[in-house]
Amino acid sequence: MKQILLLASLAFPACMTAQTDVTTDYVKNASFEADDISTLSAVNNSADGLRGYTLASPASWTVSGTGVTQLLVTADCYTDNNFGKVTTLADGTQAYYLRMGWSTGSTTLQQTLGELPKGKYKLYTDVRSAYANSATSSFKLFAGDANISAAFDQGATSYFTTAKWNTHELTFEQEVDGDVNIGVTVDWLSGGSCIMVDNIRLVRMPDDYVEPGDPTEDEIQSVTEGIINGDFVDEATMQGDLLQMLANFATYLKNDFQQAQAPNSVGEMCGCFKSNSTMQNNEDGVRSNADLSMICAFLAKYGKDKVTLPANVTWDDIEDMAMKSLVFAYSTHKANKLKVCSGNTYWGSTSTSDHVWESSLWAMSVAYSAFFQWDKLSDAQKGYVKSLLKAECNYELYRSIPTGYAGDTKAEENGWEADVLAATLGLFPDDELAPKWFARLREFAINSYSHNDDANNNTVIDPDYDNTTVAQLYKGQNLYDDYTLQNHS
Repeated sequence: MKQILLLASLAFPACMTAQTDVTTDYVKNASFEADDISTLSAVNNSADGLRGYTLASPASWTVSGTGVTQLLVTADCYTDNNFGKVTTLADGTQAYYLRMGWSTGSTTLQQTLGELPKGKYKLYTDVRSAYANSATSSFKLFAGDANISAAFDQGATSYFTTAKWNTHELTFEQEVDGDVNIGVTVDWLSGGSCIMVDNIRLVRMPDDYVEPGDPTEDEIQSVTEGIINGDFVDEATMQGDLLQMLANFATYLKNDFQQAQAPNSVGEMCGCFKSNSTMQNNEDGVRSNADLSMICAFLAKYGKDKVTLPANVTWDDIEDMAMKSLVFAYSTHKANKLKVCSGNTYWGSTSTSDHVWESSLWAMSVAYSAFFQWDKLSDAQKGYVKSLLKAECNYELYRSIPTGYAGDTKAEENGWEADVLAATLGLFPDDELAPKWFARLREFAINSYSHNDDANNNTVIDPDYDNTTVAQLYKGQNLYDDYTLQNHS
């Protein structure tokens, strides 16, 4: 980089108060001058002459995606589509050139900036682009998740001999110290288009920087102003409002319910709530049905004569969907095998050698659906529900309890494992395995929001039950030391 605009000291104080050009500190080969063209293969065209020098990836940069013409160009190189000589460079004597002919796709030129400090930045690049034959390609300048887009310019004969370099600017914020990817992604349309990239710059902005024209925090009017207030809402009113919200949702419940073409093997009619994987044995198929079955059953038990259903839905509809979706759920579980899922399969976990991640969460919803309809179930149906839940809970007895806090905590998973054990204990407290389920429930619960300090926490969990301490059940950390939780990265 030969043109460095020094806007302030290059030192990074704790609080930035001035703009600082930090290109040379973090961006390598910012103007594509690091590659020696004398070591590269020249590309010549009989129609006009030198087109450039073949370069798959400039030094310190990577190019990925759809394969295109990739050249390092100088001012005396000719471009494609009769757009003329490169003629000028934004900085130095070389620029990077990409060209697509009669095809489509996406190509990315990028570089990883290592350990970029937390703060606000502006990323600049100079670009010249052109398209022919209505191939209106476009590109994005990006930094991490932030990006701006721009369309290619319309090309013409000898276009680049006079076309100016356009500077594109992206403001982004680095939330924490760490690596960040910067670069340009081109989305190609077929018909002939090309782009030159040069003179990448990175500027650190003051910590209190606000984009011109953006409102300040004091100028933004809250959408909840005058709507959300501190007035107390009594519990009965809140429960009534929430129940009515579920009733309003019943239109979608009815529209998304699908009757099974045949009963289960003991002659019970059934059906399933639709999803992208209707009646399949995966999360989308099973969980969607189980969750909506639980909602229907809850409405049928607690909403009748208290809320108003949509005009196209009756209470008979709600009760019918609740029961048939429950029948489908327990019939297709591996513990019962009264009916197959789509694909001639079953769902659920029965042992450490036959288990499916998250099936206990789906089973918990089945348990609640059954609980809300318990008085309507036959003894046989209660037995099917029990078989399903015992299979899931018995798997929990012998599996390992996961822990981990960085990127993807196991707090959520351990929480739903505790839930299915609790629901099963509530329905079948006198089962011979109930004491073991309860002991395992406590282990999963202690290791849900588990903290490093729990390893030395000698608090007795329940003195009225036994003398087990938190430390005795602690398996590992699921929260950061500052008690924050990070899930799904």
